[in-house]
Amino acid sequence: MSSFGDIEKLKPLLESPVYNGKGSLANPRFNESDYHIVRVVFIGESGSGKTSLIERYTKRKVVGDAHKSVHEQFRKTIRQLESEHPLELILIDTPGSEAESKLRTMEIAGADVFVVCFSLSDPLSLENLQTKWLPELIVEGDIVLRNVPYLLVGCQNDRRTEDPKFSVDKLVSFAHQVKAFKYLECSSKDEESCVDVIHEAIAACTSSEFEDK
Repeated sequence: MSSFGDIEKLKPLLESPVYNGKGSLANPRFNESDYHIVRVVFIGESGSGKTSLIERYTKRKVVGDAHKSVHEQFRKTIRQLESEHPLELILIDTPGSEAESKLRTMEIAGADVFVVCFSLSDPLSLENLQTKWLPELIVEGDIVLRNVPYLLVGCQNDRRTEDPKFSVDKLVSFAHQVKAFKYLECSSKDEESCVDVIHEAIAACTSSEFEDK
């Protein structure tokens, strides 16, 4: 953990005796059979690959890197195999700029699960993950008290830097230490990897089997 810098801002998360980041595995949020909504909120800086990840899943096509601030919602109804009631999936792409932090805060407050993205091609993106985005989840998202799970996602793995900090083993270890539900990697050039991120986000909220076509 020391290789990732100062952890002072993460102490409320690391030292919490209650929060464990296991999502539906330890604290089911949506296991009832009734119709329910799962709000997946994506956070991370512009250019990290988060918007391309969402676009790959929603439009099934590769789009260029988005460096502009984005605020969009995508809805999809997914069939639950053990229930006649569907699952309403809402994906929310939040802006990464400081100028739009208030808008981001509004979306963060209503999240059922977070997807925290950083770029595997940019060391500064990894640094900001620890100094900005995770502290923002603790303060604005109140994830510790609300026990909201989050995924840590390394995007643009087709452009991975050779910096030792970006080794899979170190990133998996870091994700475990900061109590992420899971660590995943993806590339907008690989549709399956992007779909896996969305499915794991759903799995963090419900133990019900589902079918996503």
